[in-house]
This record gives sequence, C-alpha cells and structure tokens, in this order.
Amino acid sequence: MIGDKGIDAKVQPEEWVEVVQIIRDGIVGGDLASGLVAGIEKCGELLHRRGVEIREDDTDELPDGVRVRDE
Repeated sequence: MIGDKGIDAKVQPEEWVEVVQIIRDGIVGGDLASGLVAGIEKCGELLHRRGVEIREDDTDELPDGVRVRDE
C-alpha cells in the first residue's frame, strides 16, 4: 500500500501487513466487499492510533482510483 506524504511519515510499511491480510482473507473467502470494508476500517484504526488526522488545508496527493498490479 502507498500512503500520501503525511501518512507515509507516520506509518511504517510493515504496519500495513495486517490490513493487506484482512483484505486478502476476504478475497480468498469469496467475500471481497466484506474484506475491503474490514480493511478500510483497520486503516482508520491504524491512522487514528498513529495520529494521522484530516486537516482543513489537506491536499490529496495521489489519485483515488484503484490500481491493480500484474504479477
């Protein structure tokens, strides 16, 4: 996962492992939607715990579309 500059400064790459696993479990279990919802909720918990808050002057540095990497 790739965070914007503010998130990337506070959350280490290894902290995203649980989020990825939750989403992967949803995919493997045949329930992508629930996996994504649970993963997004876990992202919110992680960001809150790390003190990442929405600021009024915040800018969106990355596109919001979903990107899929071919392996």
